[in-house]
Amino acid sequence: MGLAYLYNFDHDGTTLKAEHMRWVNGPAAQRMRKTRELRVQVTGLASRVGRDAPNERLSLQRAQRVVDFFVRAGVPQSRIAVNAWGERYAFGLSEDDDFDRGVLVALRSGYVAPPPPPPPRRLPSPSLPRPTQATHFRMRMTFAADASHGPVAGMYANFEIEDEHGNRQGYRFIGTGLSIGLPASVTFTGPWNAFTTRRPHTVRDFAGEAEINGLTDGKHLNWTLVALRPVAAHGVVFWSFQTGTSVSFGLSVMRGRFFIFP
Repeated sequence: MGLAYLYNFDHDGTTLKAEHMRWVNGPAAQRMRKTRELRVQVTGLASRVGRDAPNERLSLQRAQRVVDFFVRAGVPQSRIAVNAWGERYAFGLSEDDDFDRGVLVALRSGYVAPPPPPPPRRLPSPSLPRPTQATHFRMRMTFAADASHGPVAGMYANFEIEDEHGNRQGYRFIGTGLSIGLPASVTFTGPWNAFTTRRPHTVRDFAGEAEINGLTDGKHLNWTLVALRPVAAHGVVFWSFQTGTSVSFGLSVMRGRFFIFP
């Protein structure tokens, strides 16, 4: 089996880069024309920016562009299968990591490809831009790690905040504080936690000072987030913030800052 990953598509783009075309038209197509029992599986991917359904369509369009190029290079379409993963397997460090904007190509022997789907439907005309301010939001932790030396501890954690219109922004918390029985911990992606503000805000308004108090039983952390300035005066306080699974036991009290990330 031959495997290649064509990444670094432009944001919201489906056009193949020069290096993509060289690989498809060169070693990949040559091998397909030479070995008739080979089949090719083409799978499109997208980054985490935007909503799930548009990202699914975008990943399919990227995969279809690669399929079209294989066909132009002389590979019969009956030997090509196409799939779209959207953002389900995005794992880049940022929401719009260029490594997540790609197409996975697998050349397989003895693989019977299903008939390719019809070309993707034409996307509707652009709608009105989303509102930039809201009063209803939700927030989740996507990753956290902390460690202590004696009672002194340090922590960094990644969060996402999304408003009722689908606008989303990543944040990173960096802070120091005290811990009891928590020499080190790692916490993974958790559920969304809803909150409201008394005044309209954008998803980029939540940077500033913050305090995070955590108590974990080794399964989930129940955080208390206090003073997400400058909007804390408008009601942004969590008394029970659910995170994902945490590998740790203990109590920590951290003070630091929320930064827009990326």
